[in-house]
Amino acid sequence: MHHIDEHTIELYILGSDLVKKQITEIEAHLKECHGCRALTEQIEVFYQNAEEELDKLSVPKEQATKALMRLPRDIMPYDMPLGAPVPYRPITFVGKLAYFNRLHPVVTGIGSFATMAVMALILFSIPNKKTIDQNPSYPILDPVSGSLAIYNKDHDMLWSIPSKILPGANPDLLLPIYKFINIYDINGDGRNEIITALPIGNQNNYTDTLRIFSARKDILLIKTFDEKIQFRGKSYDEHWTISNIYCDRIGNEGNLEIFLLTNNGRSPNILFRLNNYGNIIGYFVHYGLQQMIVLENSAGDKNIFLHGQNDLGEIDSLSSPVLIVLDPEKINGKTESSCTPGFDLETSKAEQYYIKLPLTDLNYLCKTNGYVGRATTIKFENKNAYDLWIGGTYEKETPVFEYILSEEMEVLSVKYSSETLKLRQKLIAEGKIKGTFDDAYLENLKNGVRYWDGKEWQKEPTMVKH
Repeated sequence: MHHIDEHTIELYILGSDLVKKQITEIEAHLKECHGCRALTEQIEVFYQNAEEELDKLSVPKEQATKALMRLPRDIMPYDMPLGAPVPYRPITFVGKLAYFNRLHPVVTGIGSFATMAVMALILFSIPNKKTIDQNPSYPILDPVSGSLAIYNKDHDMLWSIPSKILPGANPDLLLPIYKFINIYDINGDGRNEIITALPIGNQNNYTDTLRIFSARKDILLIKTFDEKIQFRGKSYDEHWTISNIYCDRIGNEGNLEIFLLTNNGRSPNILFRLNNYGNIIGYFVHYGLQQMIVLENSAGDKNIFLHGQNDLGEIDSLSSPVLIVLDPEKINGKTESSCTPGFDLETSKAEQYYIKLPLTDLNYLCKTNGYVGRATTIKFENKNAYDLWIGGTYEKETPVFEYILSEEMEVLSVKYSSETLKLRQKLIAEGKIKGTFDDAYLENLKNGVRYWDGKEWQKEPTMVKH
């Protein structure tokens, strides 16, 4: 079976004209394919959560900055009224001379060469008001021009490049696409590079290519990922599509590295670790769709959080929501998760925690998988904590449970959303389910959390042993 890549599913959810001719084919495939259907559900929840976060803000949506991964600074909406025009000030000698010629055509037409020379010296001595900083600072996705524009810290556009996915896109729905763009100085020369998986130029709607551009728009790297792996006798040798990019300085030496979460439309996922030249240092393979975010704890340690589902149970039972915490420095060589063995690879030493959240009676009633749709940090009772949103899909509604965990991964609280309560009340009225959300129900969910120790599940918070 040929699976739908993640970006095509994303365009389908957004109602893009780019996949308008494929809608019938996509919907027919989603009815048949569990993996692609689960991916569609996760992306829908991602956009729903992003929209809810924007709605909570008091500023206009176009100026919002509260997101799972922040942009370096506020961006100016493309439709914001511009200020008064900036007077033209020529910079080069020839430009200044031509500028004077336009302003004083009679003088330059009848004057002597000596007069022109004197005037040229005067014009040349005019100081420039502004020298443009050529160092990239932040990106703007422009649906009007259909291009990725790169700006400096003074908000001057340095250059732009077209992308087929941008023309006519809804500006409110562009926020998640910024996860495909990182701007960092990867080679230590003081100039930032642009690291992106955004489809560029004539490339179709696939985020399967990593590109690195210099500050001057030169292409430093073009790389695709064609890693061939097997899981319990089944081969996966398609292009791996990039779903998340993260760049940071890792380890005591502080070398910048690139982390890419990839998939082929369903299980498995591969998290690649690359050096600043784009060479693969290692990767981590897991059987089950994931999303990636990097969170920092109170001690200042940054860990990679993979949140999604474990698909090993999809044949004879439902997939479970899981959270995987990885030490990025320990992703070395070709490795697999200790909880989803079967790739014939070395067991990863990067896993710190592998946590399985319980399925609810709503999951079993609807025969739908559970997954961790969001992970972030919050303050809970004046202490740093992790906030997880656990989703599932019933018809067109998505019940969500919120789990709050301490930095030691102890479950501190379990809650349900108001929409989840409405759904349950509706199902009770229809006679499809019994019982309400009381303290005993939530306590049962809290006690249902399990921790993988590398060999078996534990009831108490336990790290993976290597």
